[in-house]
Amino acid sequence: MDAETSSGNDFLNRRLESVAANFPAPGGPTQVARRAPHHPYDAQPKRAKRPRLNTGDPSQPSPDSTLVSIIHSPPQEIVVTGLTSFTNQVNLASMVAFVMNVSGQPLALYWAEGVVFLADFVEPEALPEEYVKGRIYASNISHAPMAKYNNFVRVGNIEVPVIDVTSNIGLRDLARWIRENHQSDPEKS
Repeated sequence: MDAETSSGNDFLNRRLESVAANFPAPGGPTQVARRAPHHPYDAQPKRAKRPRLNTGDPSQPSPDSTLVSIIHSPPQEIVVTGLTSFTNQVNLASMVAFVMNVSGQPLALYWAEGVVFLADFVEPEALPEEYVKGRIYASNISHAPMAKYNNFVRVGNIEVPVIDVTSNIGLRDLARWIRENHQSDPEKS
């Protein structure tokens, strides 16, 4: 090799060593063997603590948590300003099917506690102070008895969907209130 080629190779080798020092190769059997044993990348990485869910429960503090507190706050009060009773689920579903046909908007009925119902809740933006206090308003609730849950009520060729809302505390309590206080007796109608 001549002197010019040798100095060029030395220059390239120094540049490659500089790049390798600043941008180490990923760990692996051959790359680790080429580095000095005291290199910081050869050390075992410390396993980061996984943050625990902060439930907001003061009896179980989570100082290492980086998550926000989640607080479930169902409404404290539901104010019903209108109540419409139907003798059976088909009559209620017929009204819903008619509204769906006229408006073109999909609707679904709710079911819990042996009651199928449709609730028109006032939007929180309309009464923000009441909403913050935990009070929500239903301008009208249409309801009928439905002893056992079914995921739809057929009206002609339309199937009106029914959603089981038993797991929703507020809607379940509303259905129970309707059943205990305002459910029409089919024998009286």
